[in-house]
Amino acid sequence: MALKDEYLKETFLNTYKKLNRVPRMKETKHYNVLVERFGNGNGWNGVLEYFGLSPYKKSYTKEDLITIMQNWYDKNNIVPTTRHFNGKDVPDSTTYTDKFNKKWSEIVKDILNLETRPGLPKYDYSESELLEMFKCEYYRINPISKAEFEKKRKNIPSVRFYLGKFKSWNNLKKKAKIDRSSIRRSENECVKIIESIITKLGYVPNSKEFSKYAKKHVFRKLGPYNKILIKLGYEPAVPTPIKVKETPEELLNMYINFCRKKGFLVGTTEINNSKEIYNTGVLVNRFGSINELKKQANKILGFDDQIFESNTKYTKQEMEKLLLNEYKEKGRILTIVEINKNPNLPSASTITKYFKTTKMMDVWNEVLKK
Repeated sequence: MALKDEYLKETFLNTYKKLNRVPRMKETKHYNVLVERFGNGNGWNGVLEYFGLSPYKKSYTKEDLITIMQNWYDKNNIVPTTRHFNGKDVPDSTTYTDKFNKKWSEIVKDILNLETRPGLPKYDYSESELLEMFKCEYYRINPISKAEFEKKRKNIPSVRFYLGKFKSWNNLKKKAKIDRSSIRRSENECVKIIESIITKLGYVPNSKEFSKYAKKHVFRKLGPYNKILIKLGYEPAVPTPIKVKETPEELLNMYINFCRKKGFLVGTTEINNSKEIYNTGVLVNRFGSINELKKQANKILGFDDQIFESNTKYTKQEMEKLLLNEYKEKGRILTIVEINKNPNLPSASTITKYFKTTKMMDVWNEVLKK
């Protein structure tokens, strides 16, 4: 069945739109039929004129193409691929293959005496020169990975070339005597990495889990994992063990004095937010629960209006409303630390328990879907 003119026109225009430039003949589907229907005896240029586009006026000789490729290689110092020769700044690869009637790999080998994959380009540099070039470029870029280095390198051989000579990325850096301890991100950058990971997860991961999302060197500038988390206002997932010298009686007196100062039997939130007393983990370990601690303390304090640990029961729906209200007020999700300090919300552990998950981010995802 003969192809309709409207279909052929649409095919050409779609190709033109997709490439965002004047399409070459072999880039266009049904090009032979287009030439026959719309070429007006002038071949592909006639088709271009039919659609109101400027025809290709440049006609390259083999000498022109050879010179262009050699100049491009001298400037970029990498093996040219068909991706590089795409018709923007240099003739496209089909111009070469049509003119030389050879495969692209054969053309590159003939003109530049270079192998495309799997071979490597041949550089007239000694090993020491290659390493010095690499070292200078490495310090200029300060990359976090070889992929970043490859993307940003200028005027030196590719990572692939270097790995072909030095076997591995780490061996290359060792040979170049890269002082890797100095190639680190700034403290502010490290802090941003930590905060972005915690925000993404919705909870504070332990050090082992954190290493899945970021390199360990993130903390080398900042100190031990738990200490830096505390410094940033986060509660470590696995708290650093606290050495407690006081006896249970001394701890009870410490709590009683703290309650007298506050004027009421303080609970979990007040305890954990204060530096005047050990955290609830220590107290629960000694007294079994905060409620038990309160009971023992109140035998001495005798507070008439004493209120034991809240027995408030929440429904899951009520928790969703509370979280949503806080989200709207803040304009973002709250961290676990913020939730535990927020008087309008139950603790993060209580919330995750109601939602039957261990991750606060799972809770937020469920709340924000509604």
